[in-house]
Amino acid sequence: MSEIAMLWRELEELLREIAPTVPPTLSPPATDSELNALQKDTGLVLPNDFRQSLQIHNGQDDPSRLELLTGHGILLSCEEIVKAWRMLCEILDDVGPIADGSEWWNKNYLPIAEYEGDFLCIDLTPQCFGNVHLHVHDSKIERNVAVTYTGWLSDVRDVFKYRRFSDSEGFIDFWSPGAQD
Repeated sequence: MSEIAMLWRELEELLREIAPTVPPTLSPPATDSELNALQKDTGLVLPNDFRQSLQIHNGQDDPSRLELLTGHGILLSCEEIVKAWRMLCEILDDVGPIADGSEWWNKNYLPIAEYEGDFLCIDLTPQCFGNVHLHVHDSKIERNVAVTYTGWLSDVRDVFKYRRFSDSEGFIDFWSPGAQD
């Protein structure tokens, strides 16, 4: 069993105990055709660990947007990743770079989760391949949330394993005192 599969198994067990409404929102595995379309439509090659994760859960299906797996938002499906990537690339083409020269978006980033217009992304540039960053819609990129997707998923597991969250009226609260930063 791969490290990603083990992390998902442990995370799902923790979620069934702590947040039983979250596991039903985890989507079934992505098909090979969905994974191939994702790579073809973006022109980007998926890191092996993220590809393995999509083969376990192809995002989340939560119309309420209340059953967050992570403080970084709802996991995106292959199709949603392509839509978000295209939108962010179009905005970059229309608006251009930030005046101070800092990076707002990069076409070699792959959005994997979304919350309130902010996107958790995997950096697929050669110099930082696989790093996980946070694209903040009205600010600069917050770099190195994790060195790899596996590291990020391990951090998500640890949030539940070590209870780094608050319970807010039956919902997981990742942001209030007692929660992870």
